[in-house]
Amino acid sequence: MRLRPFCIAIPAVLLTSLSARAAVFVQSVPFNLSASGTTTTSPLVNSGDLTGTVDPFNPSLGTLTSFQVAWHMTYTLNWTNDSSGTGTSSSMSGGGSFSINGTSYAGNGGGAGNSGPANASLNASFGIDQSNSFDVAQAGVSYSPSLLAAVTGGTSFPVAFGMSTTPNLGNVSSWSASAIGSVTVSYTYTAVPEPLSTGLVTASLLAVAAGIRRRQQAR
Repeated sequence: MRLRPFCIAIPAVLLTSLSARAAVFVQSVPFNLSASGTTTTSPLVNSGDLTGTVDPFNPSLGTLTSFQVAWHMTYTLNWTNDSSGTGTSSSMSGGGSFSINGTSYAGNGGGAGNSGPANASLNASFGIDQSNSFDVAQAGVSYSPSLLAAVTGGTSFPVAFGMSTTPNLGNVSSWSASAIGSVTVSYTYTAVPEPLSTGLVTASLLAVAAGIRRRQQAR
């Protein structure tokens, strides 16, 4: 009889491996935009430039519980003032809305500038970090259900930051600018138990049943 609890404990431990476990599937799209010139400015980022395409959640992985979209962008402007006057200032700024498959859900923006004497080499930079999480159970309550429809649909979809920016230059002799960053889409889900674990549990349950049947027959 002392062996009986031990035999029953075997499937209990294996069943633990079949319990729901959280997993995350991540996709990331990089961006690296640049522009440069002499005395005349030109756009660094046009509307639509910051758009990436990602795949929807694959239901064969398990049950989707939430999804997250995280944007991380750094904007940098470098320039050299010309030799006229006592110096000047230059700056760069912008903002826009974030969207999934054309549906906006948030917005952000920023800017930076600097000034200095004639012939000075200067720079200014700013970052935009925006992270939003969406609980599947809150679709239609705290966010538009069309967002969930996009991430659970059957086709790839766009994620976008509708920001455009053009450097605002003073009296400069040359300049360059960059917009570098990425958007990351993460799916958190409850994973489907692995077939090997299921087989081990089934085999263990059969072994326990056989052991109990043998003990009953021995009586």
